[in-house]
Amino acid sequence: MDYRKRSVSKATVIFFLFIAICSNAIGNVCLSHGMRTIGLVEKLDFVTLGKILSRAVALPTILCGVAMLTVFFGLFLLLLSWADLSYVLPLLSVSYVVNVILARAVLHEIVPVTRWLGVLTICFGVYYMSSTWNGEIQQRDSAEATD
Repeated sequence: MDYRKRSVSKATVIFFLFIAICSNAIGNVCLSHGMRTIGLVEKLDFVTLGKILSRAVALPTILCGVAMLTVFFGLFLLLLSWADLSYVLPLLSVSYVVNVILARAVLHEIVPVTRWLGVLTICFGVYYMSSTWNGEIQQRDSAEATD
């Protein structure tokens, strides 16, 4: 059965987008926190890389980050089975917004005005993109019906 003939509501897609965005942002924050614990990597060779990886896999924040990004990847695959890449990927860019907010709130990063303007730009783009989904699906379904 062609996956495009299945009916998935917009609310279902949005719900799983929300979970994917949250898991992506939480995973990134956990990885960043874990790498700050490990410290600055000054040189990169096989020995140093091995030491970094052995320390990283022993840190709960790194393991949590990898787990959350694995959840994100699974949800990303699920979403791609339901909707077009040209719809899903731009909406997942909301994770950039959430990442900046969490970086400020959790990691206490200094976020300059230019980054906040970038966040605002992403928000406008996502709002515009989200209004196009129903039309695209109806066009795709009606085109398949004539085949």
